[in-house]
Amino acid sequence: MLEDIDNNKYYKIIANVELIVHSESDGEAGYLADSILAGIEESLNYSILNIEETDERIDENKDIKK
Repeated sequence: MLEDIDNNKYYKIIANVELIVHSESDGEAGYLADSILAGIEESLNYSILNIEETDERIDENKDIKK
């Protein structure tokens, strides 16, 4: 008789993520960040700690430019 044994384990990962979004206001930037973070599969909890205007942008190659 074969026994179905599940050897998968669960791991909790804690990460800091920095997002740069293009928006007209900090309220819209917060909304966009919230939508992005909530869209991450398997996420349980997140907090937006700070929103500040920046001159940085992310180009098509995902490099941060000033």
